[in-house]
Amino acid sequence: MSSIIDIAGKHLGRASDGTTVKPYVTPDKHDKTLLVPIPRNFGRQKLSISSSFVGYDVWHAYEMSFLRQNGMPATGLLRLCYDASSDSMVESKSLKLYLNSFDLERFDSVEQVEQIISTDVSEAVGGHVFVKLHLAEDSFIANKIFNVSFTNVDKLDLDISLYHETPDLLELDLNSSDVMTFHTANLRSNCEITNQKDTGNCFIYMKGAKLPTIESLTRYVISMRESQHFHENVTEILFDALMSRFECEDLVIANLYNRRGGISIFPVRGSSFTALDEVMNRFDDVDMMFERLVQE
Repeated sequence: MSSIIDIAGKHLGRASDGTTVKPYVTPDKHDKTLLVPIPRNFGRQKLSISSSFVGYDVWHAYEMSFLRQNGMPATGLLRLCYDASSDSMVESKSLKLYLNSFDLERFDSVEQVEQIISTDVSEAVGGHVFVKLHLAEDSFIANKIFNVSFTNVDKLDLDISLYHETPDLLELDLNSSDVMTFHTANLRSNCEITNQKDTGNCFIYMKGAKLPTIESLTRYVISMRESQHFHENVTEILFDALMSRFECEDLVIANLYNRRGGISIFPVRGSSFTALDEVMNRFDDVDMMFERLVQE
């Protein structure tokens, strides 16, 4: 029987010589040496561009993330802008790898992260780079998808230290009602083949006599941060852990992963199609158009 790596590596998991691509390893700290500047004159001279003009380049990084000092992730859309007169451009893959290096490091504030990125990228391109991080917790537009309102947990002040899936973090809420809703924009795991990060929004609806505390559920979902699974498997791991530990009359999990390579995957799992229909607005309708969430 073929392994998952053999199957998935048929194309994307293979190098040009047919060997398996070495999995990516996320740095523990941000690393400006990952940035690769490309002098603007290289392209302009090659293409004989001699016209005089003014302008700027605007970049959007839809998977920007870092850890607050308490270990709680912060996620959002990072916007960068710099003048077309700068000495260099930044190579896009290098910027992606540079921004990924923030994922597991703790910082004092959004402003500190913005300043570090501005300083590092400005140094690389030879011109000032304006940076703004728009946190996902401040923008939620999934109302057209769901028939219920979800409780966003991303502003909870929690101390978090575990980032590899730990279902034992789940605790019974002794004072719960029979329904709970949960939403975080801090869903993060890693591709089973390449170990490149996968990010998105996690929505959970639970109905039953025994439910977890919102704090422990937050810790558990965030504990997937360094786990290495496919999108679909992450969703089923979460579903199985909650269903096996609590008395769920209804359980729906919808993980809205962000686009990667122009493709987004939204795995949805429910205890029944009745539960899915009650919670979601026919999400499987291929004719339905969806607005982008803040990171997409």
